[in-house]
Amino acid sequence: MKHYLLQTIRPLIGKTISRALLKDGSVTIWFDDGTSVFCSVEGDCCSLSTYYGIDFRGDWRGPLVDVAEGIENTDDPRAACRQAFDCDGDSLSLWNVEFRTETGAIVLKHINDSNGYYDGSTSYRIQEAPLSSVLSNN
Repeated sequence: MKHYLLQTIRPLIGKTISRALLKDGSVTIWFDDGTSVFCSVEGDCCSLSTYYGIDFRGDWRGPLVDVAEGIENTDDPRAACRQAFDCDGDSLSLWNVEFRTETGAIVLKHINDSNGYYDGSTSYRIQEAPLSSVLSNN
């Protein structure tokens, strides 16, 4: 798994998470100031990766304090494979990305199907709040 997480998510720390949606293998998380982050994962050569689930743990609505990748995922790999896509299941790896608040987390569940040599790369695309929404909140 490759990423540039620290420099990417730094502008989100302290922003209050308001909602999240899993759609077509990617996740969008919105913050109460109108900022959003689009989270996707792409399989490396000869593999297929996707987010197949999202869990809301504890009181996840609150200021973001950390984002962590590569967190252990204990789901059944075959069940996750059936939920995610029509995969061969040659070598399945599961891991989570956690958007953590002080009292909870939004957990993005990732699956990768490969020949055993490859995994996925995460991507985070931040959309800053439009100036009009920032001004209306003041």
